[in-house]
Amino acid sequence: MENASQLPVLVPTRSHSMVEMPASVSRYVEAGLHGAENTKRGYAADLRSFQDYCEHHELSHLPADVTTVAGYISQMADRGMRLATIRRHVAAIAKLHQLAGKPSPTSHEALHVVLDG
Repeated sequence: MENASQLPVLVPTRSHSMVEMPASVSRYVEAGLHGAENTKRGYAADLRSFQDYCEHHELSHLPADVTTVAGYISQMADRGMRLATIRRHVAAIAKLHQLAGKPSPTSHEALHVVLDG
């Protein structure tokens, strides 16, 4: 039997496929999927906020629809949040979907139009 540290690593991609990578990259894959501690804390708070928004409006947060994320973005912008903060929330939603193996609504072209608005 192979040593577990020598087994290939399966990495989820944004296109929802899995790519096999050599075992030597496993620690970088883990860091990339889970992020630094500050990023984890920020994403966790952002996702709590998104989930609260979804519950309040009786919408699904996972998988989320593009119109749900657009409404959430609009609400944050109306509250005067900075674009960088809004983009971090969107990145957290994208990471949630990636880790869950679900298509991310954040890659939808219409959402990019909303973010540019």
